[in-house]
Amino acid sequence: MGPGCIVKTRLRQTNSIFFLLMSMLAASEASVIHRWSFSEASGTNVLDSIGSANGFVAVIGTNTDYSRLPGSIRLAGGTRSQADYVQLPAELLSGLTNLTVELWATPRAGQTW
Repeated sequence: MGPGCIVKTRLRQTNSIFFLLMSMLAASEASVIHRWSFSEASGTNVLDSIGSANGFVAVIGTNTDYSRLPGSIRLAGGTRSQADYVQLPAELLSGLTNLTVELWATPRAGQTW
């Protein structure tokens, strides 16, 4: 049984105030498990400051199409066969039942599909 089942079982045995308290306790147990801040000064490493899921900038071809800025990486974009990208580890989401992703990005140009 998962934590949600236990809370539902106890809700039948007690009042709704207890249920709200249990819900708040369950929500407070959630925590950030990975964080990439892109604050490395140079190179292709993208370090996970909380966990161990380090990534890297995949450089496609001979041209480097990315640049590092304080706290960010700027990707130039382009065709799939030529554009650099950030690669995070495989199986990163395996085993997770709930997920929140926060991403701050600034599009610099539109894409014609």
